[in-house]
Amino acid sequence: MVTKRITLDELRQLAARARGNIDKIYLHWSAGNYHQFFSDYHLNIDSDGAVMATTEDLTEYKAHTWRRNSRAIGIALACCVDAVAHADGHIDFGNVPPTELQIDSMAKVVAVL
Repeated sequence: MVTKRITLDELRQLAARARGNIDKIYLHWSAGNYHQFFSDYHLNIDSDGAVMATTEDLTEYKAHTWRRNSRAIGIALACCVDAVAHADGHIDFGNVPPTELQIDSMAKVVAVL
């Protein structure tokens, strides 16, 4: 897997090339550590807000969401290795929680897409 840090302008170019072929965007946490990126997602966002692309084509099939991967982009925050989502709706983000920079970057990525 080749992972490359990209800017929002570079993401804008990738999105332009994918126009008309993407219907959905799925937002995830990776259940991994900071600085740990997975090729299941088109984009991984690191603890400092850096956007890491695992593809040069946002229409590439990636296995990020069960039975919902076609015509979809998967974006993951690189975090939450020991997180637990409880049945009552409470979430314990564990020792590797999402950072403010990750959340801000994810919002910007979604706005660009």
